[in-house]
Amino acid sequence: MIGFINNNMIVETISNEAQTKEVKTVLNQDSAHTSRSERYSLVKTSDLISMFEAEGFRWKLVAEERSRKASYKGYGSHMVRLEAPELLSGDTLIDNELKPVLYLRNSYHGRTRLRLDLGFFRFACMNGLFVGQSLRSFNKKHIGISQAQIQSVFSEMKDAFKQAVPVLKALMEKEISREQQLDMAKAILAERMRLSDNYVEGQHEKLLTVQREEDVGNTVWKVMNRIQENLGLNFNSRPVEMSYTVEVTDKDGVVQQKERTLRRISGISEIAHLNKALFDLAVSTSNS
Repeated sequence: MIGFINNNMIVETISNEAQTKEVKTVLNQDSAHTSRSERYSLVKTSDLISMFEAEGFRWKLVAEERSRKASYKGYGSHMVRLEAPELLSGDTLIDNELKPVLYLRNSYHGRTRLRLDLGFFRFACMNGLFVGQSLRSFNKKHIGISQAQIQSVFSEMKDAFKQAVPVLKALMEKEISREQQLDMAKAILAERMRLSDNYVEGQHEKLLTVQREEDVGNTVWKVMNRIQENLGLNFNSRPVEMSYTVEVTDKDGVVQQKERTLRRISGISEIAHLNKALFDLAVSTSNS
């Protein structure tokens, strides 16, 4: 992935050599933030990486929170992408386009609990996809995790990916109307703006813009990938230029509508949430 920095997040390609640096980073941090109590049981990302490496996984740090507090540096929320070269879905169509991966989220300041999410890495656009709630995710509290548990997660991953094959094939084969595509775009934009109480509507049709030849078509899969790209749901992308409308009450109590420009999404958890919401929306559309 191509690195970028904004006010909330740093996203970069970092090799395993980063663990050897003397400076404390989320990759070699060995203690919890001072704000945590003695009862806080830490799971080190470096230990988890070593456990997954023992099972044949490769890894890459793809996102790290950039806190305004200097004291949080090396302790913030972060995400690591894990992939096992031999882990395939077993379907030629799927395996030629996607690579199954695990997304590991963790932190040392207590704001993000350890989480493992299933996903895919798409070769055509070098983007990551998170599967939705209809498929398996693994949540863990900050307690000790053994190698046996990592092996169990790997086994569950294999089963989950096999279950995902018919779902993914349905997305790749089911064609939908323009109206259905617009409904998908409108729904996910509303979800993107769910925390804005005064949101009215936006230029959701722009989310269907084709950015690359591989995304031309009317299947749910093509539409989902266009929306993901245009909404900026990858850690290295900006949303397509578009505006939305909000209602604003002036000092005299008069409600007026104002236009705003859609901004880049900040925050690892929000990007993950919207990816999952989009996947579940795509599955629902495919089944309708």
